[in-house]
Amino acid sequence: MRRGGILLRGVTRSDDGALDAACYTKKLVQIATSVRALSSVALLGLLSLVACSGDDPSADPAAAEAPPPGGDPGASSGGPGTSSSGGASSSGGASSSSGNPGVDGGASSSGGPGDPGPAPTKNCNIATNKFVARNSGGAKYVVFVPKGYTGQPTRLLVGLHGCGDTAMNYADWGVAPFEKRATQTHIGISIDGASGNSGCWNVANDAAKVQAAIDDISQCVYVHQKQIVISGYSSGGILAYTLGLQNADKYAGILILNSGLYSTGKADALLAGAARKIPIAHRAHQNDTTFPPSKVVPDWNKIEAAGFPLDKATTPGDHNGTSGDWANGLHPKMAAWEAP
Repeated sequence: MRRGGILLRGVTRSDDGALDAACYTKKLVQIATSVRALSSVALLGLLSLVACSGDDPSADPAAAEAPPPGGDPGASSGGPGTSSSGGASSSGGASSSSGNPGVDGGASSSGGPGDPGPAPTKNCNIATNKFVARNSGGAKYVVFVPKGYTGQPTRLLVGLHGCGDTAMNYADWGVAPFEKRATQTHIGISIDGASGNSGCWNVANDAAKVQAAIDDISQCVYVHQKQIVISGYSSGGILAYTLGLQNADKYAGILILNSGLYSTGKADALLAGAARKIPIAHRAHQNDTTFPPSKVVPDWNKIEAAGFPLDKATTPGDHNGTSGDWANGLHPKMAAWEAP
């Protein structure tokens, strides 16, 4: 039973409900003895407190050893969940240094073989499996991100259209052709803004637009910096040959349809000045009168003589290119290409 918050255990009652007096007296004696013992303990506790009154109250060994609230077991150097190469955040949470939740913008490329380079730093909300027009400020372009893209480092195909064409139209047949669009694995961009006569490219004026577009899309999606391929049709092929050879250490390879290295006006200098023997795939049409095989074949001989890997083909057709030229003939060539 309880009295004043104390439970009196073992107290018995007689048959008529009265407490047994002898037993009750005995229990009171026991309680008094216990109270005296407790008082002694309390006194010792007070003395202990007085003796420690000069100590630093913050010097609590248990507090010093306790983990911080919400502490991450992987936050220590070298512990689980840490990374020094742009991997899992050492703070245990998603990295937000780039302003894009879950994207680590602090990773930097070491430049070594196979290194994909830095992750994207922006959340540009680019839909997959669609043609999306963008304006980076330095360049206008159309991008196609394949439906299988989930944030992994991915190959980039840079496309340069022919005279009078548009970035959107060329993206549809030269960058992400319908024949292979459903299974396409590369990101494709089609550059706009050709400033030459008749809507052709001007190498001196338009080269910077290509790099501006590459830089912009690399901040939006994870472009593998060792797997950027430059491609072009007709006038676009002239610019692609020029930029690809001038930046052979940056591009993974060059894809050309119905164009000619000779039209750059500096074929020998471009080949001699290339930083490496960059792989090239070039398809020409037999009845092309704009870039006839009679002029293209000597280009090929020169390229091979200079030691460049060249995948060449002459196929039926006139100067007009087709989506099949790209989807079935040229795009498959870049599958294993990678810059050093």
